[in-house]
Amino acid sequence: MDSPTIAAPARPAAPRASAGGTVRLTRTQAELLRMIAQGYSNNEIARRRGVTVSAIEQLATSVYKAFDLNGNDGISARVEATRIFIMEYGIPPRDA
Repeated sequence: MDSPTIAAPARPAAPRASAGGTVRLTRTQAELLRMIAQGYSNNEIARRRGVTVSAIEQLATSVYKAFDLNGNDGISARVEATRIFIMEYGIPPRDA
């Protein structure tokens, strides 16, 4: 099955973006992005996935890099990644 694709942000072309303006994420990266958009903290995500917080932080960094987000423009990379997800898929309901 193909990897999920999400539209790249309205920024200069990211080196990881395809010609179609999308970024290809692994299933794990896409799931993390969904959970971030749902408002889960790194601690909550780590607990739910049964991994360390450090593993979640590293995975989140890989998602931010995929979208060429670094927070240097005054916008949190986490907030911008959430905005990208919501623009593409809408606001996800938070799991119970």
